[in-house]
Amino acid sequence: MASVTIFLEAYDNVADYDVLNKIICEWRRMEEQTRQQCGKPSAYTEYPGCYYYQRGHSNNTDVIETQSQGVRRRAKEPEIPTKPVSVHDIIMHNHKHSINNATFQPKRVNMRPDNFQDPDPNFDWDAFIQAELARDHYGDKNHRQLLNYEHIDWFNYWPLLGVRTEYYYRYSGTQTVPPCYGQWFAGNDRRQTNHWRVMKDPLRISRRQLNELHRLLKERIAPINDPIRPCQADTAAKEHPDDANKVWVARPLQSTRPVHFKTFCECQDWGSKWPEDREWCRMELMERLYDHPYNFESQGF
Repeated sequence: MASVTIFLEAYDNVADYDVLNKIICEWRRMEEQTRQQCGKPSAYTEYPGCYYYQRGHSNNTDVIETQSQGVRRRAKEPEIPTKPVSVHDIIMHNHKHSINNATFQPKRVNMRPDNFQDPDPNFDWDAFIQAELARDHYGDKNHRQLLNYEHIDWFNYWPLLGVRTEYYYRYSGTQTVPPCYGQWFAGNDRRQTNHWRVMKDPLRISRRQLNELHRLLKERIAPINDPIRPCQADTAAKEHPDDANKVWVARPLQSTRPVHFKTFCECQDWGSKWPEDREWCRMELMERLYDHPYNFESQGF
């Protein structure tokens, strides 16, 4: 068996990795679906870029019901649209219906307080509305879109492209599933061990992507049809010792022996097709191995 490993490393000045967001959006959707099937409360948190397929908006106004015993009040049921709507859609919906309907009750958008800012006194609201109405009239819908990263094409080997290196650390070690490893002896062709390739560089992701992965791992529950722990907390992660909002999934450091056949495949072994690799290979050996081990700007590991 052979496995390729690519590490994710978060940076403050790096944009989201789109394919990872595609995975995160689908993961969030499936976790909410599992919670709904299990009768568990939603664990929904805001993650711009991912939306609910059935996200509703309601004024939460009371509706009067007349009964033989008298009059009682109940909360209005939320209106679930047939398709997701954006804030832009709600603004335009309110504008169109309020023109000719004096009793129209506009839909409201619930926003977090930190999303508010002082209005621009020079903003021409009437001109904005007219421009948007004109674009809608001509069927131009490309100026806005709700994303669940469905516009990103899926490719099974996206990590190998995103990491942008051909060089890796190679060793023979245990598998990640039982029985983990078999007895090794000379001449058995190492068929009972795993041939690992650990890519030299990490895949750079944003800090918010890393935080969301932590949350999803921490709050995961088993699906309703799980034969062992249906609808119960089910994660291999442990609570992080220094941050309750994060989890710990790192395997303890292992010792190595000559039987692991460790080697580092890099510039001296073959020329890479990636320009980042070729630029990295122009450095002196000790500089690239210790001072700038990655093929992007770095100061050590």
